[in-house]
Amino acid sequence: MSQNPYLHERAYYFNEATDAYVFNLTGVAKPLVLPGTVVRDMVKGYSNLGEGGSVNEIARANNLPRGWVTQVLRHLSVTHDGLPFTAEELATRPSADLEAEGLALKGANLWRSLERQSWSRIQEDALRWRNLETSILRRFPDAPNPAPTRLQIPQSKRRFAVVLSPTDFHWGKWAATEEGAQPYNRAVAARRLKEATEQCLANILPHGAPEEILVGVGSDFFHVDNEAGTTSGGTPQDRDGNPLDIIQSGCELMVQYVDHLRTVAPVKLILMAGNHDHLLGYCLLLYLAAHYRQAPDVTVVLSAAPRQYTSYGETLLAFVHGDAVARTQDIARLASIEAKSLWGATNHRVALTGHLHYEKMEDDRGFVRYQMPSLSGTDRWHMRHGYVGSRVALSAILIDHQAGVFGTLLSSESPPNIKAPMPEKSPYRWVSQDLEGRQEYWTPQAAKAARLDTDSINRVIRGKRLTYNNRTWRSCGEWEAL
Repeated sequence: MSQNPYLHERAYYFNEATDAYVFNLTGVAKPLVLPGTVVRDMVKGYSNLGEGGSVNEIARANNLPRGWVTQVLRHLSVTHDGLPFTAEELATRPSADLEAEGLALKGANLWRSLERQSWSRIQEDALRWRNLETSILRRFPDAPNPAPTRLQIPQSKRRFAVVLSPTDFHWGKWAATEEGAQPYNRAVAARRLKEATEQCLANILPHGAPEEILVGVGSDFFHVDNEAGTTSGGTPQDRDGNPLDIIQSGCELMVQYVDHLRTVAPVKLILMAGNHDHLLGYCLLLYLAAHYRQAPDVTVVLSAAPRQYTSYGETLLAFVHGDAVARTQDIARLASIEAKSLWGATNHRVALTGHLHYEKMEDDRGFVRYQMPSLSGTDRWHMRHGYVGSRVALSAILIDHQAGVFGTLLSSESPPNIKAPMPEKSPYRWVSQDLEGRQEYWTPQAAKAARLDTDSINRVIRGKRLTYNNRTWRSCGEWEAL
């Protein structure tokens, strides 16, 4: 059948004299007339060899309904993979002219692609910065961090420094009296740290003012290492609170601890990467570095190495948690390699470790390792595995500038065994918490006033829950001296 000569071959009409395109669109009562410049820009904008834009972008750029743009592109047989020229341009313009413009469009398209990638990275960086600023940086003051008022301590006859590290503190650990464990939570931990620090400082001050206090940061300071509430190795833990609250409160507690030490001497902070908080221990170090960035009396050694080395006078000090590398001879061998310059410049070599929660000193051919105790006590995991009887304490190691270590001090022992029943007259009171964190102090006199017999109080002490005065007391507490 022959083609009707009166039918137009294309779905649109191009008026070369007026440089205008005429389209009959479905749903539009009258023909759509578009200037040639607009149509050519639409084709370049849609082709991937041009701008590679979407139908929505072209519609917004030309103030046209999306449905109209879709039909126009369909009538022009334009696709993303097509050339960035109309059929009329291909028929009338010289090939060299089209090639030159095509190359220019390709270069411009590449430049726009790079700009989009760059802008995307800028947006991602801005979002990261906003999150960092909102969650962390706004907590830091812009003004310099002033040193607390320094105590008036008599000058020492000898130059010395002190290592005072709360190793294996396990902030955020939850332990109750089930299975014979010692109660431990954040309230207990904060009180123990404050009291033990005051005891150690009271024993140090008769020697005079130290030149420096060195603190190992990490070493299982946090009980968990992630939002899932597990250790660095993925072991689930009993927790006192959600991980985010544990992290925030732990950072704030460490600032209080460092500020306490600053009243006595300048403080130096060094990483001790633990097996419970390998990641968060370093994050804590970064937090402290930011917090004390303008404090002249606080030095933060920013290094993520698993073993850290520094020196004081004639003594090399190795800070090692003691899980991956534990034997004294192995630490000594690594120190001689990793800190060879400090090894050669000192006469005494000392390693400071934790991990096992009890105090120990070991000498291997003059390389002495001090294993520091823990304030966290015995939980149900320790009870099941027989790791009991260790002294709950904070240790202070005193180092002479020339002679090396000349003494170790321990905070005093804890109150009596928590499993012991409450006597009729006791020099201690039982501190417990309700489910909302409020404290209650139980003594024989308080029991009488509440009309509770001693057995009821002892039920709480032995790990049972007790409902009294419309509040439920949980199985966590500790004896406290009156």
